Amino acid sequence: MDDTGTAVSLIQSVYQSFGAGILEPETGVVLHNRGSAFALDPAHPGAVRPGHRPPHTLCPVLAERGDDVVALGCQGGRAQAWILAQTAEDVLGTSDPAGVLARPRWVIGSRDLGRERPSLVLEPGVSDAEGLSAAARALSLDVDTVPELHDDAGHVQVARLRAGVLDAASDVRADGAADVLGGG
Repeated sequence: MDDTGTAVSLIQSVYQSFGAGILEPETGVVLHNRGSAFALDPAHPGAVRPGHRPPHTLCPVLAERGDDVVALGCQGGRAQAWILAQTAEDVLGTSDPAGVLARPRWVIGSRDLGRERPSLVLEPGVSDAEGLSAAARALSLDVDTVPELHDDAGHVQVARLRAGVLDAASDVRADGAADVLGGG
């Protein structure tokens, strides 16, 4: 993001643990395997056909409120919608975006979260954990409270222009870093 509010939210993904498992040796580029999400059934929405992209979970976000602009995105597979719903709006208005990203979160998933069955995964300290757990059980979801902030709850990165000031934050669950470069 620049100081005029021009922003890009870009998520690069190889998909699954190591993409296609192929490294192009001259460039060091690891090839993705998003094509594995295509279906061979012509009636399927993700059917292989010319001009179509495979289904995916990438969910970059750009938002504006008045003159404020925010660009954010996260790792988290199918849980990205849950993760962004718990962070995006609050990032717009807070004076502490890093604090918003560090808050305990919850996600729902199954194999993508290493669970045998569809599960609600709660980090310790999640607001209304009892209500969320009761709703999950009513939907026949398993409930798993992890002992600390967990990789499954995603890695959110944010850049923001608020009141004319650029700032950024990186999720404590990730190995990233936020940096705002000065003009000059």
